[in-house]
Amino acid sequence: MDKINAYSFSRLIAHSEMEFFFIQGLVNPDDFDEYWDGTGHMVLGYLAIYKNHKLKKIEITKYLLSDYKIDFPNIRRYTHRFANQMVSAELISYDIKFRIKETKVSGNLVGPPYIDFVKEVIGDDIPSTVLDNITI
Repeated sequence: MDKINAYSFSRLIAHSEMEFFFIQGLVNPDDFDEYWDGTGHMVLGYLAIYKNHKLKKIEITKYLLSDYKIDFPNIRRYTHRFANQMVSAELISYDIKFRIKETKVSGNLVGPPYIDFVKEVIGDDIPSTVLDNITI
């Protein structure tokens, strides 16, 4: 496995109740060609942020691919920092809960319908009614 030198987060879904990101490791972020064409990016996992406005709760779940256990401490730390920054000021009073889960769902190539891919990753962690209301 290549050494990961930086982390990046790419949003797949932005909705008022849910956001979904790819957690990516960058092998050589200084190489513009590799960065631009994506060859230096490795999908390490996913981040789902579920906002329950009625209960004033936010559930942030990190789904980490088990292939990258050696780098779990760094992935967890940088993903936690990123997720905290994604909570907007008006939601700071919400009860925030963090979870970490392992997944085997690889997302190197994802095509439409994206919701089906997200459902495969998150399972029952987010109510299906929320996902069914999202249109991409």
